[in-house]
Amino acid sequence: MTKFRLPDPGRGDVTLCSKDIIDQFLLPFDVYFTQGGTIYKNILWYTFGCGNAEHPNALRAVDLERKEFVLSEDLSDTQFLDDEVECCGFFSGRLLINTQSGKIYERIQE
Repeated sequence: MTKFRLPDPGRGDVTLCSKDIIDQFLLPFDVYFTQGGTIYKNILWYTFGCGNAEHPNALRAVDLERKEFVLSEDLSDTQFLDDEVECCGFFSGRLLINTQSGKIYERIQE
């Protein structure tokens, strides 16, 4: 995980380099096909997968202060079984996940 200093939006094209890094840490890697994510309340929520048996869909959440996973969820036996997850985001405090087919789901905590 690499955190960069936000560039000045008025600079035009931006090339980030090592001097722009303000934090960096390693986490175990156990899922393929990075999709999209969002940061909400200092937690990075991220989706992975292709919606198939070889590369099943997954959801990960990383506490950016503690630098560790706080959620590791396999989505292959859910409504995402045959539909590739694309990204996730929060709306009114609810985690929404969209898929390649254009569907949007809300993740309900048990």
